[in-house]
Amino acid sequence: KNLFGLTSPYLRKTTGVFYDEAIAGGFIQRFSLFAFFLLATITSIKKNNIKIFILSLIFLVTLMSIIFSGNRMPLVLFVTSIILIVIYNETLKKYFLRIIASMILICLVIINYNPLLKDYYRNFYQETKKIGSLYSFKVFGVGSDLNENRKPSYVHEFESGIGTFKLNKYLGGGIKSFRYNCPKRKIVSINERTTCNMHPHNYYLEILVDLGIFGILIFLIIACMILKKTYKILKHPLYKYTISPFFYVFFMEVFPLKTSGSFFTTNNSVVIFLSLSVIVAIYSKIESYGGPTGNRTPIR
Repeated sequence: KNLFGLTSPYLRKTTGVFYDEAIAGGFIQRFSLFAFFLLATITSIKKNNIKIFILSLIFLVTLMSIIFSGNRMPLVLFVTSIILIVIYNETLKKYFLRIIASMILICLVIINYNPLLKDYYRNFYQETKKIGSLYSFKVFGVGSDLNENRKPSYVHEFESGIGTFKLNKYLGGGIKSFRYNCPKRKIVSINERTTCNMHPHNYYLEILVDLGIFGILIFLIIACMILKKTYKILKHPLYKYTISPFFYVFFMEVFPLKTSGSFFTTNNSVVIFLSLSVIVAIYSKIESYGGPTGNRTPIR
């Protein structure tokens, strides 16, 4: 139960205020970054030691919350984003080894303390290892192939997505067409799953299925341009704390090696396009005042 008395309907996932939707971990992973950068902008706290102490507490609570939520991919994305932030921040870089050691220690203690969590995350590791080995074998010939009955469930989703993409390679089948076109795909194995989900559980596969090669190329060009230009202004003296959380959230959202919800559903689209619009707005404002170095005095 949470503080409001709501009980999670899942055995290994804590849903919090979302009740029957297991998205608490993803929600925390995305929006906790704003708390970190908000604290950095509070000028009333002058000493860095105090800020780092408060940041450590927020980090501890956030990491524990994501672990207890049972959402495993958000945990990976959160840890990755924290590592990137620490590497790029000169003040935090000297604490890099301590932060990494703290994350490992916290994860090990919490996960091993709870038998359900331990089994759940161990299964995640084993399934990830299988997926990596399978696609490494298919692409590079290194690793091992798997029998159909030993393939993780997400592999079946990915393969059904690839099969559906082949029906309309260039322009796709249309937005949210996967559920309709997936049953029409060619079944290449007698053990291949014939049932279809609502989406292939990967943004890039979903865009390929719905918008085809032309659609994915447009998306990649836009994403790469935005990330490249934003990366250059992450140390801008006036806007670095404003643009940084949006940059890291957007980067984690478009990170290709992850399972995901549907790209075209409301909750995912809001995060992606809101982050994108704020990034573009801030970058455009900086460009209008002489670029990242600022040749003119910007409006404060």
